[in-house]
Amino acid sequence: MARTASDSQEPVTFEPMNDCTAVLIAWFACGCLFGSIVTRFVSRLLLIFRGERAVGHLYRFRETTGDHPTTMAVYRFPVDGHGMVQFEEEASSAVGENSFVVVRYWRRNPVRSATTVGPGGTWRPLFSNLLPLVASGGLFGGLSYFLITTR
Repeated sequence: MARTASDSQEPVTFEPMNDCTAVLIAWFACGCLFGSIVTRFVSRLLLIFRGERAVGHLYRFRETTGDHPTTMAVYRFPVDGHGMVQFEEEASSAVGENSFVVVRYWRRNPVRSATTVGPGGTWRPLFSNLLPLVASGGLFGGLSYFLITTR
């Protein structure tokens, strides 16, 4: 039987990655992370200032289980065509049970987008995005500077 080219294959060896390639991969990964965080932050800002508004109320509190239990607030608010919609968010200490709150949401998906963040509510969830935004932006900027100055 005759030998074919596929029978006598050489073992595949990989060359080690040089430093510039590793920095490029890290730069791309940091850029994707930074872009993702910016998108989430801008989306939340647009929701706060351009989203639909409704007056809802704090329905009840719920304790989560696990290693880091937290108190969640369950809110209800009316939406045209959906009846009463219910969602939960991390509880604010300033709001008591059955208190009225301003809820902001997108009409296309009120359950998933609803929030009490903003004027008349709490700003804490919005500001909790600032540390990852600054950290990933600083890392992305630092890697960009390194790539530009080493060429």
